Amino acid sequence: YASEFRQLACDVPWGDAALNDQFRFGLRGDVKDLLLTMSDPATLPEAITQAVRCDNRLYEQRQEKRLQPIHGQHP
Repeated sequence: YASEFRQLACDVPWGDAALNDQFRFGLRGDVKDLLLTMSDPATLPEAITQAVRCDNRLYEQRQEKRLQPIHGQHP
């Protein structure tokens, strides 16, 4: 999403504030929730970097949960 948004942002005459708002609007809910715990970015590149970091953290967390053994099951 971030990569495609960057490309499309080059084609519109919007400022950073409008682009930031539109970028955030298109994010998944879990990424938006995690972004609420961070300071607001000043530029679109900062917003994209923050969102990608959040998405990566959430992905890692999902992977860790998948790999955790289910309680009560023994090999």
